[in-house]
Amino acid sequence: MDVEITGEGEGLTATATLTRGDTGRKVVRSFSMADAKRAGLAGKPGPWQQYPTRMLSARARTFAVRDGAPDALMGLEVSEEVQNYGQDNARDVTPAAPRRGGAVYRTPEPAPVVDEIHEGEVVEPNPLPADYDPEAIAREAFAKTAADAAALEDEGAA
Repeated sequence: MDVEITGEGEGLTATATLTRGDTGRKVVRSFSMADAKRAGLAGKPGPWQQYPTRMLSARARTFAVRDGAPDALMGLEVSEEVQNYGQDNARDVTPAAPRRGGAVYRTPEPAPVVDEIHEGEVVEPNPLPADYDPEAIAREAFAKTAADAAALEDEGAA
């Protein structure tokens, strides 16, 4: 994705160009200081005052990806934008308890904790053979793979 910064002051604008790898389609989105002011972002303390060019670039890229490749986002939202929603827009979305036959269905109680301890069998790991050599095993496997590949090439040439 390419981002180009143009203008100064109020006219400072970031333009992001996204080119989809699967279709070649280009999506171009811009975000300017005027947009940031309209959205109430430019006056916020923090990164909008410290790094306005970076913030404009981030917004332009976000819009380009959201509009041009929503499948890449898989429904995820950008954390900086979610933080801007604020508490005033928060609402409880907890689903109501499901009902069965007019009665509220209750989740079964968890199984009681059992304080009994059962002794287990201690199993010793099998020791490696004295002649174990992982490098030799790897060399042997590589040689077999190379031989198999050569045999396939010979079959294809025949």
